[in-house]
Amino acid sequence: MSWYPDDKTWLKARKAQWKEVKESLKEMYVYEPKDVKLIKEYFLYGPDKEPMRTVNNDGGIKRKISYMGMVAIWLYPSFNKESIIEELHKFRSTVQYQDGSIMQYDTGANRVLEFCEDDFEAHKSATDDRDTSFFQGKEQLLAELLLPASV
Repeated sequence: MSWYPDDKTWLKARKAQWKEVKESLKEMYVYEPKDVKLIKEYFLYGPDKEPMRTVNNDGGIKRKISYMGMVAIWLYPSFNKESIIEELHKFRSTVQYQDGSIMQYDTGANRVLEFCEDDFEAHKSATDDRDTSFFQGKEQLLAELLLPASV
């Protein structure tokens, strides 16, 4: 697990990062306030506190928000692909094609393209008072996992 909510230093840094994530979420115009609250819990405390999914009696998985693939990759606390893919398995049992790319299941791949304008390495947010990119430096990773043909 890459979340350390019991570590006060880690949590303080994560709360500082949340301010930029929240601004990016606002710029997306996709999520309602109730969705942002769920995303914040997931971002700060991880899937143990907010799993972002429900499982019905038949074992079917229902994601709580749209574009969960994009959100899971973007908000995962590390850049470790294997760990991120393991997290994605919580939202769908089969997530990868043989070439290693992530299956397109409500992943938000088209949203990543839209917000990064096909320039994953250099894209900067339209918000001038921010030092980081729209996806806080995860553009390249999002592209590699969701849109491998684009990089």
